[in-house]
Amino acid sequence: MAIIAPLPSTILPGTLEDANQVQANFDWIVSQVNANVPGGGGGGGGRNMLFNGAMQVSQRLVATVKTLVAASGYTLDRWQGKSGAGGSAAFSQITGIVNAQFQYACRVQRTAANAAVTAIQLAQSLESVDSYPAQGRTVTISFWARSGGSFSPTGSLLNCAVMTGTGADENVLVGYTGVATGITTDVVLSPSWQQFQASGVLSSALTELGVVFTMTPTGTAGATDYFDVTGVQLELTTAASGYFFVGFGDDVAICQRYYQKSFPYATVPAPNLGGTTPIFLAVIAGANLASTVIPLPVALRTYTTAFLTTYNPAVANFQARNVTRSQDCSGTSITLSSEFYAVLNCIGSAGTLAGDPLSFNYSIDAEI
Repeated sequence: MAIIAPLPSTILPGTLEDANQVQANFDWIVSQVNANVPGGGGGGGGRNMLFNGAMQVSQRLVATVKTLVAASGYTLDRWQGKSGAGGSAAFSQITGIVNAQFQYACRVQRTAANAAVTAIQLAQSLESVDSYPAQGRTVTISFWARSGGSFSPTGSLLNCAVMTGTGADENVLVGYTGVATGITTDVVLSPSWQQFQASGVLSSALTELGVVFTMTPTGTAGATDYFDVTGVQLELTTAASGYFFVGFGDDVAICQRYYQKSFPYATVPAPNLGGTTPIFLAVIAGANLASTVIPLPVALRTYTTAFLTTYNPAVANFQARNVTRSQDCSGTSITLSSEFYAVLNCIGSAGTLAGDPLSFNYSIDAEI
């Protein structure tokens, strides 16, 4: 925190100053402290209300690309992509971005030769519990962005908006109850990295908020019709401060509230990948029920709507696998009994013997 001198009223030693001068100096000091103190908010830790703003966590995709054709879906952790009717866009984590401090960025790229001019968006929706601190507050959104060589929006504009709502834990791209635009700014991108910021006062009645980047393309997409973005920060201040970095391990743990997997971090979930997997033992021989409890490393956001998937580590299906017999179970399901643990149930194969090791992988999605 920095307070910049001089004071509005100069008070000399040995002189008697009137109360107005003293009060003016006091008010000025208070304003400086308020303008420079780190804001609250609990999203990504510290003063940044958002999660994974430096785009360093990508459990679902790792180094792969997710293409959304007139659809929406989660991409990098906590970030949701969307392409409109007729549209097609690829979302990926990129590195080697040559931007001081930042190792990664999210690339949002319109598919080459696509001619739809509907909006392409990248967004993050905060839980209501993380949105309340912004009620009636001045907030500042800041980010770094650049464009590809054939970025097609008119005037090379990218819109960034902070949206608020009065519902509970809704998705900003699906639509908020009582939606309002707290901040909106159109920035002009170029192939060089630039930092942008905008401030505004949010509704005192908000119970949810989200950040949305919108690219409105024109014409037919060229090979480099994209924008890159990183260092996205939302803070309770009147001006942007330096990006608040979170250690990688802490960032992953924060994001696991919304998405978890049993695979190593650098592995994209899929069947038939082998490797080290959770293993439990069949208790009864034959095609009988076998179950195991899976403690979760981080409590999930919710367990009522979480999306769960199992993966066979040895072949291309989604059954648990009898490692000793090289046989698949005949039925496999995973359920959540609380936000702290899951239960896997499977029906062994006819050749299963008591004590046989059963192997599987899983992913759990509890996003908004």
